[in-house]
Amino acid sequence: MRLMYQSDLPDKEWALVSHYLVRKEPRGKKPIHSKCAIAHPVRYISKTGET
Repeated sequence: MRLMYQSDLPDKEWALVSHYLVRKEPRGKKPIHSKCAIAHPVRYISKTGET
């Protein structure tokens, strides 16, 4: 995966945290966006305080 911002997680770091975001019981529609694609902007905002 290509990192766009300093706050983006490299693949090795993403592998360490991704198991916390696994759904126990998959219900409803399949997600449109990957969890990684959602985690990057959340991490960016938490580090910079910008929206």
